[in-house]
Amino acid sequence: MIEVNMLISKFKTDIDQIDIKRIEKTLGIELPKEYASFIERYNGGETPNTEWHGKNRSDVRGFFGVDVSDRNWDLLEQVKSETGTTLFENGLLPIACNVFGDYFCLNYKDGTIWLMYHDADRKELLADDFSSFISKCKSERIRKEAMLSIEEREQMMIAKGKADKITDGLRKMWQAEIDKYFGMNQEEVRNLRSC
Repeated sequence: MIEVNMLISKFKTDIDQIDIKRIEKTLGIELPKEYASFIERYNGGETPNTEWHGKNRSDVRGFFGVDVSDRNWDLLEQVKSETGTTLFENGLLPIACNVFGDYFCLNYKDGTIWLMYHDADRKELLADDFSSFISKCKSERIRKEAMLSIEEREQMMIAKGKADKITDGLRKMWQAEIDKYFGMNQEEVRNLRSC
């Protein structure tokens, strides 16, 4: 697979435009311009097959959005959670997470990006600003095969002479992959500094 700049599949919401001023008023802070532009343009989203490439590596599962139907992905709900409230009181806004439940956080006072580990009281500085963080996130496109139906996958296996390998377990695995990627439309995150 070829890595490209970060790809995101935006969250679908019922609102046409994100009101940054409302978010800032609700949070009681002013968001750094680059992050505010990101929220206005993408409103968070899932980032499958994405890694942050720095001193250490970490997957990036997705970015929190605003007025997202899934409360687990809603930025304001994250701030209200027990962990999110503690982080926010310490100047950190949870903006994304990895598969381990660690938070990528924006220091809303100086714009730096931190990784907060969920299982320890430790944090790691990742980037001096949001754009620098995004520039180190690299994605792989979702494979076209991941979008095929179970029937299409079965036909491919049969055509390859591997019909005997098709099992209920394999069908369940295929269905999980279909459910995970169904409806995702990846787009490249563009330069936020020019906004």
